[in-house]
Amino acid sequence: MLLDLPGLTKIVDSADYDEYVFNLYGIDFHAPLPSLRLSLVDTEGSGSQVDFSMAITDLTAFAIQEYSWLGAHDVSEVHPLLLAYQEPHSSLYIKGRTEHPKELAFDLLQIHLATYGKWQAFSPGIFEQLQQGHALLAEGPHSLLQRYAAKVDEYGILTSLIPSYTPAPSNLKVLTLGDNYFIGSRFEFIVQRESV
Repeated sequence: MLLDLPGLTKIVDSADYDEYVFNLYGIDFHAPLPSLRLSLVDTEGSGSQVDFSMAITDLTAFAIQEYSWLGAHDVSEVHPLLLAYQEPHSSLYIKGRTEHPKELAFDLLQIHLATYGKWQAFSPGIFEQLQQGHALLAEGPHSLLQRYAAKVDEYGILTSLIPSYTPAPSNLKVLTLGDNYFIGSRFEFIVQRESV
């Protein structure tokens, strides 16, 4: 479920640039409200830009992959990155081996990618766990591990799926800015300066 970004939408609309990029040029995670300093830069040669800040309430997790990106931005209450905060978790144990551990690891990678897309890396340790034969294969959201278990069963390996915990209810959202993401309960945007 996508949500409106009134502050950021207003900044983008008022700048009225046909083509633009966002630049991240400052981070302060030690402030009472963690914040970022960003700019919206016109890429059509005018030299115009709008500097603004973003404050994040209840910052829980983040990843900064790039400091400059095209206009992609979004906030959502339903996102793969929120599974860790919204869904019961389990542990998946295996007993037995397959003659095709690479194929099984690839199948599990496909399940992982269908769930998380580009937002979370696949554990490289899964292949090693499959080769061990008696191991904790993975921990995570129950729905993902159910799909893992079904696939592992197809290869003749016994599985045991054990519930581990249920996260407390939260009002967390994910803000994506290009390939960057921030998980928090509220995002506020304030214009600092406009230059022409």
